[in-house]
Amino acid sequence: MAGLFLVQTRDGAFAEAALTEARTQFARHGFSGCTEHDLPGWRLLHAPYILGGPETLLVEGDDLVAIAGTLTCDGKMGR
Repeated sequence: MAGLFLVQTRDGAFAEAALTEARTQFARHGFSGCTEHDLPGWRLLHAPYILGGPETLLVEGDDLVAIAGTLTCDGKMGR
């Protein structure tokens, strides 16, 4: 399983507290290698699969795609 947490940054103190809790909760569940991404008005915390699996985060330049769960399209998974 992978992990995805998204929080709006309109209230900076709330967003930071929520991210702190999410980081703690992800670690508690065994996630590692988390990455954080700043988006206009949002902050994203992403954790890859714990035991391996298809990629659930793709970043190329300014483009970013993140999913929670496993996306299958035309019988294919991953990049």
